[in-house]
Amino acid sequence: MDDHRAIEPLLYRHAGYMDDGDFAGIGRLFARGGIVASDGRRFAGADAVRSLYEASARRCADGRPRTRHLVGNGRIEVDAAAGTARGGRATRCSRPPNACRCRP
Repeated sequence: MDDHRAIEPLLYRHAGYMDDGDFAGIGRLFARGGIVASDGRRFAGADAVRSLYEASARRCADGRPRTRHLVGNGRIEVDAAAGTARGGRATRCSRPPNACRCRP
């Protein structure tokens, strides 16, 4: 399996973990990597990524975001020589009408 095909399911798994409020699961996706935030801050490893999502995701009283992400148009750029990959996707996120009011 090439690198693109190996990475692509991670885009969908990330959305599923987010919808379930499984921030530890999101962290595990980045156990050997990290996230660079839009402001340039870096979050490396499972614990740092989990903490990022726990601190920033809007959640209902049960701890779940109660969202439903629809993911498409995945973009994956692999630099095999550097051992890095960058990605993005078009995401539509909705909250069902009966979802709770969220808290930051």
